[in-house]
Amino acid sequence: MVKFATTSLLGTGLDFLSFTLLFRYILPVFWAELCSAFIGMVVNFFMQKKFVFTLNRKASTAFLLSVAFSFVFMFAGAFVMKGLSQTEFFADFLIGAKILVMGGKFLLNYFSKRWVFEKR
Repeated sequence: MVKFATTSLLGTGLDFLSFTLLFRYILPVFWAELCSAFIGMVVNFFMQKKFVFTLNRKASTAFLLSVAFSFVFMFAGAFVMKGLSQTEFFADFLIGAKILVMGGKFLLNYFSKRWVFEKR
């Protein structure tokens, strides 16, 4: 899980940076969350394929499964972000909502990617 956390840090950093820029300058919160999560997902897949997990499937199958899980988690995260941003506390502290969503997705991604790559 340490290697997963380390590689996820890069994807998370790109996710967080792109979310901040997209939300601040271009897109509403829902779409900014989806776009930034997609960037993080692609970076994470290639880093985790190379450094974290043993690939026990065809790479194309693992990528498609990874994308499928990631899309479910991205949309769930976007809906949670939208809901949290409409509460009084998180409307003023959006970064806190983003941190909560990212933490939840981190745990879901670890276990789903472990299954995707290693079939366990």
